[in-house]
Amino acid sequence: MRSAPSSGFEPLNSATCGDVWRQKLFDRALKSVTPDLGVMPVADSAYVTELTGVKFRPAEEAVKAAGQSLIDHSVV
Repeated sequence: MRSAPSSGFEPLNSATCGDVWRQKLFDRALKSVTPDLGVMPVADSAYVTELTGVKFRPAEEAVKAAGQSLIDHSVV
């Protein structure tokens, strides 16, 4: 059985968040969100597919099917 991803996030260039890191020293409200700055969530359906057996549609196919459903039901 495949284990869950450790964090689900990949770090980005921390230089883009430099100003926020400096403001963290002076603004306590930023303290709780600062560790999440500069990271990008990584979506991977393989873990869920392995656990549940559900296969997900590719994004392009899902968007096309949703649009066709709107047309079929005379919503647009």
